[in-house]
Amino acid sequence: MERLLPNSAENRAVEVYRELTLTRDQRPKAGELYRLGLSVRSLKGWFDFVQDEGDLTDAERSAYATARDWLRRLERAPASDDALTIIQSLYDQHTLPAGPTTLTASSTAAKHLLRQRAGTATLKLSWPQTDPDGHALVALIGELLDLQTARRRRQAPAGKLGGSFIAKVIWNKRDPIIKLPSRTTRPDLPHGDTDVRLSDNAMWTFRLMKEFINVARPVGSQQNQLPDLLREWFGPAAGHPGTRFQVRFLPTPDGWWAEPLDPLPDHRGRSRLTAFLSLEAAAGAGSAMVGVPRGKGVQLPGHWPGCFAVRVSGDSMDGGTAPMRDGDWAILRWARSASLAAIGDRVALVAVGQPDAGVSHHLKRLGRVDDVFVLRSDNPVFPPRPVSGTTQVLALRQAIIRPEALAPPVGTVLNEADLCDAFSVPQLPEGAVVRTGGHLFFRISAPGAFSESDRLTLPLPDRRPGECAYILTAHHTDQWRYSGVGRWNGKQWCLPALDFATWRALGKGRSASKRLESRWRDTAETLVQAKLQAECPRWFEARGRRCRLVGKAARGGLRIDGGKGGFTARTVSLTDLAWVLAARDRFAGQPLDEAAVNRLRYLEGTPKDSTRWIDTGWAMVLTEPATP
Repeated sequence: MERLLPNSAENRAVEVYRELTLTRDQRPKAGELYRLGLSVRSLKGWFDFVQDEGDLTDAERSAYATARDWLRRLERAPASDDALTIIQSLYDQHTLPAGPTTLTASSTAAKHLLRQRAGTATLKLSWPQTDPDGHALVALIGELLDLQTARRRRQAPAGKLGGSFIAKVIWNKRDPIIKLPSRTTRPDLPHGDTDVRLSDNAMWTFRLMKEFINVARPVGSQQNQLPDLLREWFGPAAGHPGTRFQVRFLPTPDGWWAEPLDPLPDHRGRSRLTAFLSLEAAAGAGSAMVGVPRGKGVQLPGHWPGCFAVRVSGDSMDGGTAPMRDGDWAILRWARSASLAAIGDRVALVAVGQPDAGVSHHLKRLGRVDDVFVLRSDNPVFPPRPVSGTTQVLALRQAIIRPEALAPPVGTVLNEADLCDAFSVPQLPEGAVVRTGGHLFFRISAPGAFSESDRLTLPLPDRRPGECAYILTAHHTDQWRYSGVGRWNGKQWCLPALDFATWRALGKGRSASKRLESRWRDTAETLVQAKLQAECPRWFEARGRRCRLVGKAARGGLRIDGGKGGFTARTVSLTDLAWVLAARDRFAGQPLDEAAVNRLRYLEGTPKDSTRWIDTGWAMVLTEPATP
């Protein structure tokens, strides 16, 4: 059969270029496509292609018309060419001239490079004069220099990425910048210009120096845009004194990603409230309801005079605009004299029943149905129940505080001495299981403690209703990694997926993948059935790749090959298809590539070699609309 796409690499690059241009209202740069794994060389001349797409400005078009031959040589020059080092030095120092007449008058460093290396350079160190100020030509040169930088980094031996780290946003008296963790405790931090992908899949270069990140820019740009990025993430107060904004850097199989974190909780604004182990305790556990029942204390953010706290137990109120999950803290204010009519559509602690027949206590939303008062659950799975004449309102909900809001960001590495301050508890005694300040802590250091990357097997006979745990995992000597809040599911503690290194050290399995929601496997099975409804074999083509569907795999998934003279038969597993479908949903509206799928699928810090048997690329082809 005749190939529909004679140059699949070129078609894939064109497709992604147009998708990014449409999504962002500006064209991507050559280095960005290269970092996405696309073949820029297949386009037979980068700026020829961009010009054909109609995406060069008038000034760029004029500069390219004059310097086209030289720019083509710059694009094709070997990455090791010494001339690139000289031109890059001039560019970095903002002394790159508009033409050959001013080259020898450039900086002292560039002159030294000229003397040392000009004789070995294969690329001529002169180019035609273009526009009077040369800005358009300099921009074009800068874009090609970035492409060459990306090529050099790919050719260099791949270094092992360190673990994730969290950096503070601070103020340099003019703009927000990023303060790095101490390199004494984190010697694995990257250094120098580092390619980093943002949450919208845009590729940036961050310059990591000894203590700070002062410069970050989109690839191919010379302008520092770090202040604008931080203000976009955190608002005009980014970095101001008194703020507590942070940026998290995560290693993935495809390199570094960066994302903004919510502000750290302000422990200084906490109040001590009476806390109860259950709704029965909060309600007095009896019929008299006289006075304030005895409870233990807990420190929670905010100022709550006359209030008390109860842990939410169960999921009947997990829904609506202000869901209450099992383990959350509900802040309640006494309201025993309030009438049902005066409460309106609010969440209240109510007592139902009579003392001689038994009283139960509930957190429910009061409402009306046909002029009849009812108790509603915000979780639609639970039907409303009518209010009886013995229903008594005890307290009204004022706020909900998540356990996650009382802790540092997941992944934070803490010294033993810093734990109390990080969680705002008076003390944290030694031991694997500790209760302090109204909170439960687990210190996990034994290999095999985690049955799955997001499941901890640690029975707790005296677990209290709704009680969740802050999970600390051994990191280095005298250091702990905060691995998130663990919530009990009746059998195990459920928590955010561990990072790759912690999972390998403390887990039982070898998989590097996170937990896949069952709905995506079901969706993948439906997709497979739809693909197999038509007669096989048949051809599919998308994203610049072409395959022949030959049937269903033995364990689900699809069998594909390249047809006569193409690649041999291989299986695209049901799991591969399911993860791509999940990523399409998660990154809806954003350009999707293998790196985005891998970020969703794999544990933080998973090395690239752990993904080598995965057919994400072909799964993306088979989950896209394709022309048979």
